[in-house]
Amino acid sequence: MRSTSTMTAISAAAAIAGVLTFAALARQQQQMPNGAQQPDLGKMLVDGLKNTNGCLGVDRCQWADSGRLTICAWFEDKAAVVRWFDSPAHVQLMRALGDDPAKHEPLADVSDDVPVMVMATMTVGKGQPLGPFPASQFSVELYTPLPGGAAINGRLAPNDFKIPHFNTYKPDTEGGQGKGQPDSGDRR
Repeated sequence: MRSTSTMTAISAAAAIAGVLTFAALARQQQQMPNGAQQPDLGKMLVDGLKNTNGCLGVDRCQWADSGRLTICAWFEDKAAVVRWFDSPAHVQLMRALGDDPAKHEPLADVSDDVPVMVMATMTVGKGQPLGPFPASQFSVELYTPLPGGAAINGRLAPNDFKIPHFNTYKPDTEGGQGKGQPDSGDRR
């Protein structure tokens, strides 16, 4: 069972490396020989994630200190992540990287009923490239929420990403203290 999980993680990492490589290349908007612009593959892939039933949100960032490129995708549960894993876009990426997604049981060690955040991260231009990719590092990491936490005027995860015992606060406009008042209606 562990080897299947390891192979799934490696396959997912390779696929996301392809996603991030395409995203980085798309940002450069290189000219094609006939003068036409290359399509924005990063946008196409993010749109594919967003259009996956059960994907609650997608965001891209570049880390200030390390320069890593990251795509975060929040899913309502394991089944939603599996829908992305089995989607034509993801299957095509895995096959392009020489892998067969049918050989893997995705998320074998993840509970069915928890929300999942997937972070795909790649470092470009630092160190020895990994094969055909211009990346020296890539990873795909899965996270489920721990109970607790708080936010004022918004949060990182989409509001539909359920976090047990999470509190949202509304700023206290009276008295200028800025301590805020809990909005117990958002506590799950």
